[in-house]
Amino acid sequence: MLTPVPLGNSRGTNVEWGTPFEGWNSYIDNTIVSKHANYSWNEKFEKALFRGSLSMQKFKLGSCNEENGGRCERAQKWNEVNRGVMYERAKQAPDLFDVGFTQLKKKEDGPAKCFDDAPQVRESIKFADFQKFKYILNVGNNQGKFASLKKRSVAKHMAGF
Repeated sequence: MLTPVPLGNSRGTNVEWGTPFEGWNSYIDNTIVSKHANYSWNEKFEKALFRGSLSMQKFKLGSCNEENGGRCERAQKWNEVNRGVMYERAKQAPDLFDVGFTQLKKKEDGPAKCFDDAPQVRESIKFADFQKFKYILNVGNNQGKFASLKKRSVAKHMAGF
């Protein structure tokens, strides 16, 4: 017989993105859904928001395809991976996008200068404050977090640009 055990991850709860032991759904209901009335649609920022890390992935976005003979091209720079491509495109329309990276992560075997000329790291935004924006960009990671957010914003998941 299996006995259910409450699961959680308290890491990050001080900035409202951890999962306390009460469980994710309960946590979201108590911290996000309960605040919906504070953020009417008409008062939300007319921008698409992204905050998260910029992780140096192994392969260049869009390079693993039949046109390359099934070979994947190794990414050398931050702006060749999914979130880097998103940043470069978003900076062309700053009136529509607020994209920022909270940390830069290089893999051990990654190119030495992959973050040369990368954007400066920005402050994170409390998870509950994502509700202030009409659109949330979900690029690359943490799809499950947004699936259950229930924040009355439009979460747009992009696998590539």
